[in-house]
Amino acid sequence: KIQKDRMASYGVDANKGPRNTQNPYDFNGVSQKPPPSSYQRNNVGSRQNMTTAMRGTAQQRLGTAMKSNASAGFKSKPAADGASGYTQASAIEETKKEKSEEENMKDMEEEVHRLLEESATAKVKKNLNEALTKAKEAAAKEKKIRQLREQTGSLDQVNIDLTFYVFYNLANMYHTNGLHQEALNSYTIILKNKQYPQASRLRVNMGNIFFEQKKFDQAIKMYNMALDSTTQQNKEMKLKIKKNVALALVKQKRFGKAIEMYEDVMNETPDF
Repeated sequence: KIQKDRMASYGVDANKGPRNTQNPYDFNGVSQKPPPSSYQRNNVGSRQNMTTAMRGTAQQRLGTAMKSNASAGFKSKPAADGASGYTQASAIEETKKEKSEEENMKDMEEEVHRLLEESATAKVKKNLNEALTKAKEAAAKEKKIRQLREQTGSLDQVNIDLTFYVFYNLANMYHTNGLHQEALNSYTIILKNKQYPQASRLRVNMGNIFFEQKKFDQAIKMYNMALDSTTQQNKEMKLKIKKNVALALVKQKRFGKAIEMYEDVMNETPDF
């Protein structure tokens, strides 16, 4: 459920693959606020507050003890070399807890979520350069997490949803900035990952890029591949992809084929 909620906040349907709520057949990017980390910022804050409180308590104990000794006629003096004494520094040190490797990786994932959020926000504000920069930073940090997972033998714990979001956002930001080949490369990385079976419909996005480049044969090929991977239950999606195919055929002046495709659409949507 947490994964579904997180994907929904990106405009992605966990059951059907990523979709843009404004233009569902074109999957046009991340336009909403990315999900919060599954590791909950509140827990991180709680640890910090607890550590601060523990530090304060240790210092208070030390101060009280020193005052009690002074009132009894004792004065504190430096401990002899090699002697063990209960100093303020040692009291503070006792309250510190070393972070485990897993906690460090979770903190890194939290940073990736923050970068994705900043990338999406920059795009909304039309700061496309910044949006792409943040997307690249998120991709670099997510790659570092996977490398650390490999080194520690915990690849099975890679957050595959986060990996998907990172490359999807990166492809979208490349496309938005007119870097078509880079966008196609990023989409291809997602498609090659067998853990994302529904991602085949991202070929609609690739088809749109080829359409913009006036490479209509390749655009039609991508649209048809996306069409084949779309179930009959998703009738609306299939019709919209067919309209894309028909428009590409018109651009090629293949009017006969275009008419056949439009007739197919009209037969299924009488109010077309």
